[in-house]
Amino acid sequence: METLDAEFNDYLARSYQEGVLAGFQMAIGMAEKVIPLLTSEEQRGAITGLVESLRKVPYLTSSEADKC
Repeated sequence: METLDAEFNDYLARSYQEGVLAGFQMAIGMAEKVIPLLTSEEQRGAITGLVESLRKVPYLTSSEADKC
């Protein structure tokens, strides 16, 4: 029974991590699509900076996520 509980907890933890990863990847993709639509250079610079910062976070790119 303990093994089953541990396996289930591992499954839940992995599912949560995958959900968080997918959410960040979706946010990056949406931000990249919005950048050309922004009217001010200040807005475009801010969103571009945010996307660049997020891309530096480990495991937010698919190649890093595959290493998990």
